[in-house]
Amino acid sequence: MELRLLSHAALWIDSGDTRLLFDPWLQGTCYDGAWALVPDRPGLIAALERPDVVAFSHAHPDHFHLPSLVALRDRFGPGLPLVVPQQAVDIMAGVLRQLGFTSVRELALEQTHHLGPSLSVSFHACRADDSAQIIRAGERIIVNANDCRLEGWVLAHMRRLAPAPDFYFGQFSFADGYPFCFEGLSAEEMATAVRAPLEQFLQQAAAFAPRWAVPAASFVRFAQPDNQALNRLALTLDDVPREAPPAVTVLYPGDGWCDARGFLHEPANSDAYKRACRAAREPEAGGPGVEVPPADAVRAAADARLRDMCAVLPGWLRRRMGVLGFHMHDLDLAVVVRWADGQWAWQPGEPDVPHYRVSASHFRRVCQADWGWTTLHIGARFQARRWRQSDALSMFMPVSSLYAMRYFHQTWQHYLTPRVLQVLWARRFEIGDLAWRTARGAAWSDAPAPRL
Repeated sequence: MELRLLSHAALWIDSGDTRLLFDPWLQGTCYDGAWALVPDRPGLIAALERPDVVAFSHAHPDHFHLPSLVALRDRFGPGLPLVVPQQAVDIMAGVLRQLGFTSVRELALEQTHHLGPSLSVSFHACRADDSAQIIRAGERIIVNANDCRLEGWVLAHMRRLAPAPDFYFGQFSFADGYPFCFEGLSAEEMATAVRAPLEQFLQQAAAFAPRWAVPAASFVRFAQPDNQALNRLALTLDDVPREAPPAVTVLYPGDGWCDARGFLHEPANSDAYKRACRAAREPEAGGPGVEVPPADAVRAAADARLRDMCAVLPGWLRRRMGVLGFHMHDLDLAVVVRWADGQWAWQPGEPDVPHYRVSASHFRRVCQADWGWTTLHIGARFQARRWRQSDALSMFMPVSSLYAMRYFHQTWQHYLTPRVLQVLWARRFEIGDLAWRTARGAAWSDAPAPRL
């Protein structure tokens, strides 16, 4: 077996008879230009061998990156075999077919699927759309948690399925705007939030007790003037402790491992990563100004999006969402949404309710894009103001993500189909854990701000 860490969460796994490419964000930016790769690896797609199968953990664009997929299609043809985990709503397979791919399969959760004679994978759901995987390649077992938060019964279940794997891959640094774009965090709260992903990595690695725990899924930089300050907070591989247990082993993008030679470290890979990290932390000179769109264009985009949201979100949920504003600071224009009434109003100036502070051009784009709200949250191109005054932001963040995945656009009959019932059964550990925590009044997290 041979594996390579290509970039961010992208893995290349060769079992000897089957070559798997996983989560290929291999070029360019994502989240409306908010994120870039660290380091950028130009020519990576051109240098790839043809994979036998390409797989995806979930639909976020740093894992399900459409420009990379188009480049793979153009290089290897539309018949390239693709597999995605089956969720309650089709949020990946349909998009792949629209891109022209002709060999797309949805794989049921919690089942072992053979991708080749000596390669298999099982997907294990986490949160609304994410998944962790157990991959068996030849004699080796790989647990790929990517950016999943595995805890409780889900973690215990996966440990039973993959005790003492050879490799565990997990996120080690934040790659999100949460909670770093929320005003009023103390230095202690900020320090705790910065280290939270690393603590999660170490805890999950200790739980699986792998032979090698590899920090991954954090090779990004914030790439826009309105979010690049977060690069100074991000952890790097130099911040990951190497003590055992767990047996942490660092792979820089481009490094790998094989049965015959063990770990494959190349000095050029570590040098490129460290240069990119240093450059990301340096303040960039101001580039060309972003054109501010006309106020009428912003209002039209927001009106259309809010009209659809209020139409599809159930009333009982909107009544819990409170009042939320969006302030376009470069137009000094705000919209205040009263979710319970399904009404919103435009006003000049900053609203006196919990609100997002965001540029007009970015707000217009997130209103127009299917994944816009997720892009807003994860891309970190905003500030959350007055959020301590209510839980409006806490409610809006997960609800808007479910809306982006079109969970609310389905009829109630959709959720009684065999597909959905099968997904619910596969997620029984996660649902049970959530019910148990809710009954005990236990919070999912002690984070100092609303959590996604």
